[in-house]
Amino acid sequence: MNKPFVVPVNRDSACQPPSAKDFLVDRTFRGLARIGVVLILALVAALVFEVGRKALPGMEKHGFDVLFGSVWDVNQGKYGILPAIWGTLYSAFIALLIAGFFGVSMAIFLTQDFLPAKLAAVFRTIVELLAAIPSVVYGLWGIYVVIPAIRPLTAWLNSELGWIPFFGTSLSGPGLLPAALVLAIMILPTIAAVSQDALTSVPMKTKQAAYGMGTTHWEAILKVMVPSAATGIFGSLVLG
Repeated sequence: MNKPFVVPVNRDSACQPPSAKDFLVDRTFRGLARIGVVLILALVAALVFEVGRKALPGMEKHGFDVLFGSVWDVNQGKYGILPAIWGTLYSAFIALLIAGFFGVSMAIFLTQDFLPAKLAAVFRTIVELLAAIPSVVYGLWGIYVVIPAIRPLTAWLNSELGWIPFFGTSLSGPGLLPAALVLAIMILPTIAAVSQDALTSVPMKTKQAAYGMGTTHWEAILKVMVPSAATGIFGSLVLG
């Protein structure tokens, strides 16, 4: 008579219930994480308080005209920063559109089996190295390289398409387009690097399940992988 087959049990396997030590480590980590969140919020509150305290005399003297005024004239005592605020938001929005598209495209290209593994690792290292370049280097490169390079193009766009508000002004100096391009190139490595981590963190079983449902390679990427990594990709845009 054959003996029944008994599967040996490995007491050290991951199938065992968590021990008291595991619970202690988990609670300690949760406590440290909560303390870190509280410290970050306290730091932000301290920064806002300090900036507000230093700005209070100016706000009492000029009111909210500083925020909503468009005239900056020291002789007349008028200090309006609305054009600076609007220019910053506008250039950052354009830079996010450009860098977001190309950064996510780079992340997809380097993580979804379009290149051999070793070659993709080389390109990922290059992208991470580009993210470490100081912003002042990008600024100088924009002034001495980008602006002279795009000046003929912007002159043609202004002369031919000047009826469109976006091309309505000539590039007489450092303008919005060079600023947006430099910002886009500056944040592109960060967006690409973090988006790569977000895509690689999606379980491979998710992609295999999409293939099992009959999707093509691009359908699996755009309809399954990218939505699954959407939170991480959004975080890369915010970090950029």
